[in-house]
Amino acid sequence: MTTMLQRKVYQPNTPGAESRMRTEVDQILNDRKHQNTEVTARIETDDTLQCIGNLKPNKTAGIDRIVGEHVINGGLQLAVHMTILFNSMLKHTFVPSDFCGGIIIEA
Repeated sequence: MTTMLQRKVYQPNTPGAESRMRTEVDQILNDRKHQNTEVTARIETDDTLQCIGNLKPNKTAGIDRIVGEHVINGGLQLAVHMTILFNSMLKHTFVPSDFCGGIIIEA
């Protein structure tokens, strides 16, 4: 039997967020795919800036100690480099294993 605390650890803090984000990303990529004559969908810097604008401040740092404020306040140059990174990941169909981890903190 799991206790209330154990169930809380496995409960997402925002129910349905993953599904909504997946739908949003799929929509952005689908829109870009139909706007361009290229076969490969591309992420534009405006898309990255829009996603950065949706980040919430005051969240706990990840394994790498990067917090949302680093990205929010990183400026246009960071957004451009992130866009290049994301497009490279799409082009090479590869996601670094460090992107697949996270930290769970009990409240």
